Amino acid sequence: MDSAAVLTALSSLMALIVAAGSMYVALKKAPVDNENTKVDTATKYALIADQAAERALKLDERVEELETRIVEQAMKIDEQARKLDERDREIADLRDWAERLVHQLQSVDITPVRMRTRTNE
Repeated sequence: MDSAAVLTALSSLMALIVAAGSMYVALKKAPVDNENTKVDTATKYALIADQAAERALKLDERVEELETRIVEQAMKIDEQARKLDERDREIADLRDWAERLVHQLQSVDITPVRMRTRTNE
């Protein structure tokens, strides 16, 4: 065998040893990298869960504020409806009184002045 062939064989053998060593190191390192990836993923999920919980808490607080405002607005609406009903009753009473007064005046031959309306002003 000539020296070139021996050198080529040794080079090939060295390349195989280096390749095998590299594969061995990669295989040994893979579980550690895999574990690091799992930890990183778990950490990111925990961060996302914390952020989601914080947002949910803020939304709950906002919902409570809005519910309080809705109750307050409903109370104001009820109060306005009560005042409007009271005003309608008062108008009906005044209208009845005015009709009776007109009837009294007409019964003694007095023509009352026409009522002014403010709806057209």
